[in-house]
Amino acid sequence: STVELTSKDYWEVIIKSLNQGPSPVKLGIVSSTTPSSGTNSQTNPGAYWYEAANGNKVLDGVSSSYGDAYNNDDIIGFAFDKDAGSITAFKNGVSQGEMVSGISGEFYAAVAIFTGAGQLSTSPSVINFGQQPFAASNVTYDQAAGTVDIGGVTYNTLFQTWEQWNSVA
Repeated sequence: STVELTSKDYWEVIIKSLNQGPSPVKLGIVSSTTPSSGTNSQTNPGAYWYEAANGNKVLDGVSSSYGDAYNNDDIIGFAFDKDAGSITAFKNGVSQGEMVSGISGEFYAAVAIFTGAGQLSTSPSVINFGQQPFAASNVTYDQAAGTVDIGGVTYNTLFQTWEQWNSVA
């Protein structure tokens, strides 16, 4: 399923069992023009990733230093601002800084979890678009309003109920 980002949106991913093969776990966003499968989806223009193994960011296929590496049970949050064309990642509630700004187009939340053979891992992860309370300590969640507050900035959640989530999952 795909979840399009529409304005100022927040979501988080909790990695429950990380399998770090030669194709590391990456979390982030992809544009509507980025292939949705295969290794090209990780390196093509329009893909913006935060890598687990080394904390690097991969922007349009180019890897560079970014934030802290992450592992099992870490909570990775993302704040996307479509107007500013920016995305910021959080590890356990701590901002890793703005990953990219000035991007435009249609974007989707994305998770790339691969085994050593380059196949999708069966490792469970929890992806929360607001269908349940958020786990990160830096987020104040108003489920009825479908919003979160992070340091005085309000972001929308993409779903407020399990029923909304199930309609696209």
